[in-house]
Amino acid sequence: MNTIRIIAIALAIVTIGTHAICAQQAGSKRTDLQRHDLSAAGREVIQVRVDFEPGYFAPRHTHPGEEIIYVIKGTLEYDIGGKISKATAGEVLFVPAGVVHSAKNIGSDNASELATYVVEKGKPLITLAGKDEPSVRVGGHAMIITSIHYTFASKDADKAEALFRELRDASVSEPGVIRFEIGRSTDDPNVFALWEAYRDQAAADAHRESDHFKRLVLNGIRPIAQQRNAATVVPLATANE
Repeated sequence: MNTIRIIAIALAIVTIGTHAICAQQAGSKRTDLQRHDLSAAGREVIQVRVDFEPGYFAPRHTHPGEEIIYVIKGTLEYDIGGKISKATAGEVLFVPAGVVHSAKNIGSDNASELATYVVEKGKPLITLAGKDEPSVRVGGHAMIITSIHYTFASKDADKAEALFRELRDASVSEPGVIRFEIGRSTDDPNVFALWEAYRDQAAADAHRESDHFKRLVLNGIRPIAQQRNAATVVPLATANE
């Protein structure tokens, strides 16, 4: 697997994660609770429970009306119009109509929110943001993707997997990490690939300054690696975006 192929896989993973927000997907679950017409013509209220697994990121999107968020449990980070807010159980947030926002579970346990929408009838409840932007952006900053390909000696491969698992579990709780995936080759079990997506360059830099990166990567993974190939890219928007 060469570097170009790794980049292609990384971009595909991020694209799938970004464009599947309207459907149920691994990492989140939306449960419709109620929907009613309002006295105001052409308006309705919709209430949904949203459950997030640790590290799950809901990409930037808008609604055709206001959203009121009540955090049921866990710790969630919201980017509402470029303003970052952290909310825990019992806290509430307000999203004005049409304002671009996203959410991420930055805790180590599952998190849940109660989302109440007061919206225009007949319009899609969720519209992904970014159609007029030249690159995929999160919170007003260009997303950074790092793709890394490691090869180890057979005697070190299982140790490397344990280190990678610990690295992944620690990294997904970072506020600036959008996705952090690690795979082990089925063709050659000594080969591993990492796909890391960050909100911006500052988030990528913060990851490399973290204690778990220094302990697990600089002092654990890299010293036993036989080969390491890495590439950092900014994903391009598709032609119709």
